[in-house]
Amino acid sequence: MFCPRPKSGGFLLLTFLIFFLFSLFFYNPPDIPKSRKTMTIQTFSLQSLAQLQDFYAKRIADNPLGFIQRLDLLPSICDFVHELRKNGGEFWEVSDDGKLIGICGLAHIDKMQAQLCKFHIAAPYQGLGLGKRLYGVVEQYALSKGYAKISLHVSKTQIKACKLYEKLGFLRLREEDCIVSLGQETLVFPTIFMEKILS
Repeated sequence: MFCPRPKSGGFLLLTFLIFFLFSLFFYNPPDIPKSRKTMTIQTFSLQSLAQLQDFYAKRIADNPLGFIQRLDLLPSICDFVHELRKNGGEFWEVSDDGKLIGICGLAHIDKMQAQLCKFHIAAPYQGLGLGKRLYGVVEQYALSKGYAKISLHVSKTQIKACKLYEKLGFLRLREEDCIVSLGQETLVFPTIFMEKILS
């Protein structure tokens, strides 16, 4: 008995419909950024403390090339923010419709210098220019406080972060190994030190 082959167009349509139905019922979409209009940058609010610990833990887990990756060896991020502000620094948050998606701190070093720290953007929101926008807010604050330069240090293995800092105008000063002793274990992190002169 002769069975005609289905036309290729019909077969493709059937394949597409099956794939579409499968995606409707079984596909879990990633955390897709919403409109940029819903994203805000502001000084860190105590209302975001509940989200901060989880956000920071996820950023550390997503950053295996960074410094110490064990949260039990790091100070509480909430305590860090408190001490940062107590010592003359400031901390910012980026939120998307109330959801914390980015953070950055600026630590007071001396009258002329501040240090950029805890600069994190959630992975689904990277590549949208949020890091540049957030840094712009931080730099304007630094200028308003009379700082002449901003310094930072970053693990040499964090290539994307190094490129971002260079795009933001930071210049490499030196490279050296940061040595961290944890009990009987010694960890060595090749580190790049950078700074930007403010004008």
